[in-house]
Amino acid sequence: MQVWPFVRGIYRHLPSSLRVQVLALYRRLARQLPHSDSAAIVAQASRKQISPPHMRSEHNTQRVAILAPAFFGLDGNNMFYGGAERYLIELVRVIRELGYEPAVYQCANSAWVRYYADIRVVGIDTGGDMQRLNQQFHALVSEGLLTIYLGFNLATPRCHSRSIGISHGIYWDQVAFQALPDMQQQKLEQVLTALSNLDQVVSVDTNTINWVRATQANLAEKIVYIPNFVDPERFRPVERNVDEPRDDHIVILYPRRLYEARGFWLVTEVLPDLIQKHPKVEFHFVGRADPLEEETIRGFVERYPGHVRWYFLPPDRMHEAYQQADISLIPTVHSEGTSLSCLEALACGNAVVATNVGGLPDLILPGYNGMLIEPKASALCEALEQLIQDKALRLLLGTRGRQVAQAFNLERWRAQWQQILGHYLTGPKALAASHKPRVAVFPAAPGIKWEQVKQRPHHLALQLASHGIETFWRNPDGRQPSPHSHLHILAARDDLHVKEPLLFIYYPYHFANIEQFEEFGHSFVVYDVLDDISIHDRSDSLQGLPTGTTARDYHLKLLERADLVLASSRVLHDRVKAQRPDALFIPNGVDLEHFGNKTCPSAKLARLRGPIIGYHGAIAEWFDYDLFLRVVQQRPCYQFVLIGPVSQQEQLAQLISQPNVYYLGSVPYEQMPSYVAGFDVGILPFVLNTLTEGVRPLKVLECLAMGKPVVATPLPDLVDWPGVLKAHEAEQFATCLDQAIESRASLQRDSKLAAFVAASAWPVVIQPLLRALNHLG
Repeated sequence: MQVWPFVRGIYRHLPSSLRVQVLALYRRLARQLPHSDSAAIVAQASRKQISPPHMRSEHNTQRVAILAPAFFGLDGNNMFYGGAERYLIELVRVIRELGYEPAVYQCANSAWVRYYADIRVVGIDTGGDMQRLNQQFHALVSEGLLTIYLGFNLATPRCHSRSIGISHGIYWDQVAFQALPDMQQQKLEQVLTALSNLDQVVSVDTNTINWVRATQANLAEKIVYIPNFVDPERFRPVERNVDEPRDDHIVILYPRRLYEARGFWLVTEVLPDLIQKHPKVEFHFVGRADPLEEETIRGFVERYPGHVRWYFLPPDRMHEAYQQADISLIPTVHSEGTSLSCLEALACGNAVVATNVGGLPDLILPGYNGMLIEPKASALCEALEQLIQDKALRLLLGTRGRQVAQAFNLERWRAQWQQILGHYLTGPKALAASHKPRVAVFPAAPGIKWEQVKQRPHHLALQLASHGIETFWRNPDGRQPSPHSHLHILAARDDLHVKEPLLFIYYPYHFANIEQFEEFGHSFVVYDVLDDISIHDRSDSLQGLPTGTTARDYHLKLLERADLVLASSRVLHDRVKAQRPDALFIPNGVDLEHFGNKTCPSAKLARLRGPIIGYHGAIAEWFDYDLFLRVVQQRPCYQFVLIGPVSQQEQLAQLISQPNVYYLGSVPYEQMPSYVAGFDVGILPFVLNTLTEGVRPLKVLECLAMGKPVVATPLPDLVDWPGVLKAHEAEQFATCLDQAIESRASLQRDSKLAAFVAASAWPVVIQPLLRALNHLG
């Protein structure tokens, strides 16, 4: 049953007073629907027990844990950019100034980790069910120095003993709760239980405190009033000539999340008539939107071009929206405290229209520093009519609003919070060094997918993660399951707001995108030269790139810009040292845990009779098809197996026409050791040119780790490798295959090979890089 289209059809035509009830009833019904209707369901109500596969319980007794209902969306993609998120950002800063590092947790569809600047947010897998957040959080996170429940109602039924809850305003004043008595009673019981569980409660408004006093007076003793804040230095009016106010247009700003509780539907009721009556009026909606609201606002933008705009800004840029506005709307219908948006609008000198809901009367003195109205469309329309027509009133309210906002200065708020936190966070500081997290980002590159052949960038990402560096891999094909708790495989366009990331660039064209990663300061660029730059020449010519934008141009710019340069082979290291004498030689390594010599051979190779000669890896222009074909024809009794993606189909077709050649396609990395185990000899028939001379082949190391001899063309980096025979002519190559087959047994006991393989393990070869990263910035 698809309920949402029906609800959506009638919803938009209802008055605001009925929309609340209809939406609440729909939400209640949605919890009983199958997931097929979930595209429009506000909150998924999955009851399945999900155990996050890569999230371990935390037992750090020096930790300050913050449990939030949301910061990012349930999938970890979009940050909400709302008042609660800005509150959390400032609270984290206060905690850090006291010397402690907070850990932030929130409700999620699956277990994940994200960053905003240097704030680490952990998604707790509840299947998107907010009702399970309390249970899952307390099962995973043990008590530390302090637990802060960003929404105090999250502190029930379980609550840590050292705890502070934050009330952002009464949220149980919805008409929907009154229309459903059972739900209302349940919510009130949860509120009182949470208040009882907590050590202390910070309330942003007096409305909540007065309600508690009237309901259960003894609980009011633990509540402290700390109203919301504004930074008057950032949020300030732009320079305008007061004698010549703008006459060409008036900007009316709605600076908050677009949904019912924040009065979005009230604004949509008055907007069409006001635009028609006042052509100089322009409405700006700045905030994320729920599904139905998004559909509606897109319709308004299309219907009223030049008069309606919709966009959103991160918290650090939100002041820009207010500074171009004349009037700000805070038309809350329910669930409101002392609105950050209201304070920011006042500080920026906007004329504010707010409803007399929640804690807004704590901020607006009617007719003095703003207009305080009933939450009705008629009242909103009347107030806007007056402000649009009366320039002097707009300016007067804006001037007084700026004055009143000074009383809610951010520094005063910080001092109040420091005093409260001081009762819990005593003793020596927990942070001996900078709290700046170490976060690595691997941008998405064409053809480098996590789920395909594992190449050097994949292994570097895994090694960084295994050493505790939070690592984000941008995947061209979207998200994938992660093999490590510190490795996060995201879609290429997923949100990622990281402060000063370690940006690993191995695709030269990414030079043009470095600035996109510098939202919160300088990126520490690590340029990994994993191939000779000639590998990109064909791509440049096909794209017809102009001078200054080719891979070679970007390569030179990266050698100059990068904070750290790596080279994957001795040859490449020698080539870049002229420009970067400080470049590090970080050779390709081998994953010894994965490629163990006790792996059983794949059953798919058991049917082949005779010695099996195997190649695994990309079969591209560097593969010597002519050499391989001549060798195959000279040894018809040997079975030749090719595994990997192919870029030249015609050449492959010629090879597999041979009776002793078998192409098995691409094989998942997880299964690859079983195929290598079935090889008698590994091969690397590469052409010899500038590109391949710079290769230190991973695939040869993987064969050697499994005790398989290898025959290869004489690449410079293979000199003196034990277990590797080299040949560049077909007859010589075939003879080397014979010798390799005869040496199989003795190679298993070769101590020189064992030492070489051990020294080539990724945890060993990565050490110089880890030491260099410890000294960065």
